[in-house]
Amino acid sequence: GIAYAESAELVFGGTQNQILFVLDAQTGSIRDTIKSSDWGIGSPSDPFAGAMDISCSRDGSVLALLVASVNGYKVVIMEYPSKRILKDSVTVGRDFAGSSDAWKLMRVKVSPMSRYVVTHDPTKSMSVPGRYQLRLYDLLQDTAYLIDGRSWARCDFDDAERQMVFLSSG
Repeated sequence: GIAYAESAELVFGGTQNQILFVLDAQTGSIRDTIKSSDWGIGSPSDPFAGAMDISCSRDGSVLALLVASVNGYKVVIMEYPSKRILKDSVTVGRDFAGSSDAWKLMRVKVSPMSRYVVTHDPTKSMSVPGRYQLRLYDLLQDTAYLIDGRSWARCDFDDAERQMVFLSSG
């Protein structure tokens, strides 16, 4: 996974060696590293496999990380540079959707000013059986909403965070 925080000129890049690199976008030099132990995964019984998808706010203050371990996948929402975990939101088992590489379809998205984060949710759709939903976190109000959308599809926000576009189920 990789994400670019435009106004901070930072690049967040995930690797498969238990580290997320924070790079200066202008020089390419490493500014910081974030270890998988900071994300609450990577124990000896559940080894870390990688940061598969990354999204960040425009200023890089909020990161959403889809991380994989031997036993499954989960989404971690983190403040940066404090590395404080805001939400440890969704755990999805390794056999989810019958595939050990289900992460290839999962997406996370942080809105431009970091108020909202959208993740996959393992709750089944009421209107389209067999499909999963999206979860929208409002970090300002500390609330979450299920959206009956295509959980695998990317979504996006306008710059003012007043509108969100996503693929619906139906």
